[in-house]
Amino acid sequence: GRHRQLVFNYAKVALDKVTSYLMQGLTFRLLPRRRSPDPE
Repeated sequence: GRHRQLVFNYAKVALDKVTSYLMQGLTFRLLPRRRSPDPE
């Protein structure tokens, strides 16, 4: 019971960090692409 909740809490925090890291990476990747002129 208690151990399971601890693991769940840890997983939630880890997922949160991974999500924020991915979002940061996406933003970092999208910004330079926006800067360059569109191929038209």
